[in-house]
Amino acid sequence: RVPTHPLHAAVLAGLAAVCMDGERTEEAEALLRNAANISTEVLGAAHPTTAAILHNLAAAVDASGRLDDAEALYRRALEADTESLGAEHVSVGRTLSALGGVLRRKGQAAEARESFERGHALLRKRLGNGHPETARALANVGCALFDARDFVRAEEVLRAALAVEEETLGPVHLETANTLVNLGAVLGEAGKRDEAVRILRRGAQIYRSTLGPTHMHTRVALGWLKHAETWRGQQLALD
Repeated sequence: RVPTHPLHAAVLAGLAAVCMDGERTEEAEALLRNAANISTEVLGAAHPTTAAILHNLAAAVDASGRLDDAEALYRRALEADTESLGAEHVSVGRTLSALGGVLRRKGQAAEARESFERGHALLRKRLGNGHPETARALANVGCALFDARDFVRAEEVLRAALAVEEETLGPVHLETANTLVNLGAVLGEAGKRDEAVRILRRGAQIYRSTLGPTHMHTRVALGWLKHAETWRGQQLALD
């Protein structure tokens, strides 16, 4: 018989976290599915531990590119969090922000923005404006504004998030790099090409130093940088 003690589920979830850190998402998913089954059976579908495991399982599935499955799992986690912890718990805010990311990648811009904004509002209320998780959620709102081509508000929001991340996480943290690249993309689209190039170079350098030159994030940042440099060159030629 497969062990069904909650501690066994916790061990499986811990092993899955190690796999995720090593980008072994298939192994992580298998471990988390087992952990979720145990937790649901022993603790119940609406228990906070079950919700946390479902959240991590959704992240593993999301990393594999199966967005519909990831959305369903995040929604299950959200329901469990809300029922067990209350609608304004910090875990609800985290799951709303993560769900927004999936919805954004699915092209559901309006739903993504609503989820991002709800998640940020909860995290701001519970953790404060100066917390890095709140800043990350705020940066997600900035990305939704970018998608809506509201470049003025997107720049304002991303600058606010960046200030918190640089203060709390440091200037070369990966979260800081994420916001730098998103801000650089906004600046480029808004026509502020000189600053866009400077910002994107910073973000790309952090990615290259931390993740390596071939990592997807590095390649994306370099792609935006190339575009910004091209835009700037065209602008200089016109001037």
